[in-house]
Amino acid sequence: MAQSFWKKSFTYLSAKLAASGGLFLLFVLVTSGLDLYRWAEAASFLFFWILFYGYAFCFSITGDAVLLITRGSEGWFVLLKVMLHIIGGVLPFMVLGGGFTAGENESWPFILFFGFLGAICAVIYDAIFFFMRSKFPYTAIVAVTLLLLFIILSKADMTVTRDWKETQMDGSYEASFDYFRGKKAIKVELEQDQSLRFSVDWSPENSGGYGHHVLDKHDKLVPQYDTNEHGGTIRAEQAAPYRIVVTGDKLKGAVSVHWSVE
Repeated sequence: MAQSFWKKSFTYLSAKLAASGGLFLLFVLVTSGLDLYRWAEAASFLFFWILFYGYAFCFSITGDAVLLITRGSEGWFVLLKVMLHIIGGVLPFMVLGGGFTAGENESWPFILFFGFLGAICAVIYDAIFFFMRSKFPYTAIVAVTLLLLFIILSKADMTVTRDWKETQMDGSYEASFDYFRGKKAIKVELEQDQSLRFSVDWSPENSGGYGHHVLDKHDKLVPQYDTNEHGGTIRAEQAAPYRIVVTGDKLKGAVSVHWSVE
């Protein structure tokens, strides 16, 4: 009896985990096609992990518990399930869009549009779950494989460059390239309370995209002040290496970075 309970529980949870991974994979395919660089970018975005492997997983289990507790007629079951899908789809965007604040809110079009898409995603999640729940042990294999895929993608550097030539000196970095898609990091060691002032100048030769940001040793974005389109200033909260990161999207041209520590 106990063995049957644990097997059913494991099968149920692995099917939920497979549904989370399947929905994440479908989202990446729809938004990025077969572009592995964008796959890696999506997999490294913490919000998507929270949304698919955190929120969707937990809300789905909670919804199943509500349906189990409030057993009634078949019509009531269907109505409640539809309501749960709508709530599950809209809720995260209510939070993000500030839909709980009183008075008029200009975010309502955003909430309703993405809430509708979220409700569709909830239906797809359920469909994947119901398909996978009777496929044990393949369910567990799919769940683990998708999870490992996204973990590997989140750690992978998919940067592609052609004819990259760079020069780095104390306080400056310059690079020219025929093709740049990805990111390059320039490490600067800072002591606690030191300020890093930097500027980034691009010389694009095509319509490719570009940008920059600063990361700490934990790969978290560092807040900037005195910002402008060419750079800004950060203050080190602790002694550690910080990285000025330049990013390119199918760009040809050159980039020049200058910085000073105060």
